[in-house]
Amino acid sequence: MPEEDFPRVDSLIHLPEVQRLLPRGIEMLWSAGPVSNQGGRSYYGLYAVATKPTITGEYLTHAQAEPGPISNPAGADVHPARCGRATFRPPPGAARG
Repeated sequence: MPEEDFPRVDSLIHLPEVQRLLPRGIEMLWSAGPVSNQGGRSYYGLYAVATKPTITGEYLTHAQAEPGPISNPAGADVHPARCGRATFRPPPGAARG
C-alpha cells in the first residue's frame, strides 16, 4: 500500500461494513512501518492475521532458530513434548512450506 494511501485505506478497513466481510477469527494488521523501494516510494504491508495463534510455546521442549536447508532463510527447529504433538500438526488447509 503506498504510504500516501495509508490514512484512507486504514479508515476504510475499520468501517463496520468492511469488518463484517472479514472471516471470523481474522483481523487486518499493518506492517510496523513503511518500506522504501528502489524508486524511493514508501509502502506499508497489510496482512490478514488469525486472531487465535495456531502454535504457541506451551508444549515445546526445545526450539532453536537456524538457517533452512535449501535457500538458507531463517527457520526454527522445534521439538514438541509428547502431549503437545497434535498441536503442532498443520491445521487443515494450511500452506506447507
